[in-house]
Amino acid sequence: MARHSVWIAAALRHANNAGTAPRGGVLVLAGDDHAATSSTVACHTELSFIDLSMPVLYPAEIGEIIEYGLFGWALSRLTASWVAMKLLPETTDCASSIEAAPRVWDLRLPASVILPVDGLHMRWPDTALAQEERLYRYRLPALRACLATYSLDRAVLAPRDKRLAIVTAGKTYLDVMQALAELGLNARGAAEAGIAVYKVAVVWPLSTAALCDFVGDAETVFIIEEQRAVIEPQLKSALFDRAAARHQRVIGKLDEQGAPLVPDYGELSGSRLARMIGERIAGCGTRPDIDAALQRLAEREARLARATTVLERIAHFCAGCPHNTSTKVPTGSRALAGIGCHFMSQWMDRDTATFTHMGGEGASWLGQAPFTDTKHVFVNIGDGTYTHSASLAIRAAVIAG
Repeated sequence: MARHSVWIAAALRHANNAGTAPRGGVLVLAGDDHAATSSTVACHTELSFIDLSMPVLYPAEIGEIIEYGLFGWALSRLTASWVAMKLLPETTDCASSIEAAPRVWDLRLPASVILPVDGLHMRWPDTALAQEERLYRYRLPALRACLATYSLDRAVLAPRDKRLAIVTAGKTYLDVMQALAELGLNARGAAEAGIAVYKVAVVWPLSTAALCDFVGDAETVFIIEEQRAVIEPQLKSALFDRAAARHQRVIGKLDEQGAPLVPDYGELSGSRLARMIGERIAGCGTRPDIDAALQRLAEREARLARATTVLERIAHFCAGCPHNTSTKVPTGSRALAGIGCHFMSQWMDRDTATFTHMGGEGASWLGQAPFTDTKHVFVNIGDGTYTHSASLAIRAAVIAG
């Protein structure tokens, strides 16, 4: 999903608008890549799914993939909505022991839900406007009601006196807990410092009632999420509707003065968050040991900054891989890369530079060719890419001569 969202968004929009069968259910897995470690661009799909009106589950660990996944299927079957689940390398490229006794979800529509005469689910024939009305007038309200009734969100740390209420989700929740550990704060220490932590499971649509109740009496609400804000605008809107919370400090992508705080690009880490959280605790003057923890973090980062890399190992093709020879070009020629393992030829001595999206291989050359004496260049396309969409690139090259 993350790499090819442009290609399949229309298919997902049609599918979600149509809905699911009463005994069906669809769970869409999105492989996000915040650090662009295996993608040509950094990817996060929450906003794409929001545009498609599909709820987004965000597990933090392997066990939650099963728990949230089973919940997602049950939710999809009940509300006729396609349900997305966001996955990162931290939750898929790893191993873990889990309890193999997943909860069986027996979801029922709350009594307050208003249903159309012919129900929420897909039917035939069905017009586009009828699908749109059913989605926004009936299905999404039913979805929100179910999420409020069967919430997967949980209060991880809930001290009586909340000075700083942290709201987070997924992998970032693990970073937050690591940050507290690096500050020397266990559950008791965090409670003494007035730190509360709320873990969101469904980042959209957000179950705001319980969350507003949780953060309502906190001095400061700190929403921590990687990439662009998803939870923050929903929570701010809900808090604004509560008159008692209108003077509450809510920070996230921006701090109290409107300066950038949590970046909406790149990855977060426990150490980076420890500085952000620690500075706010230290500002309250209630925990002098936090100043010492922040000093230790600063010294460690300074040591890492001074470290030099003596040996750098650049990724290469596997032994026996055809790319070892197929990406070599004749002397005086050059090549363009695309999506696939041959992308790595740009890092090697292979006279290969630039890349394009899947299915657009060679497009940059089609624009350059009329303005140069170079007769041709080579373009690498993998088998999987050809099957996906790169036959379009070959046809474009033929048409362009």
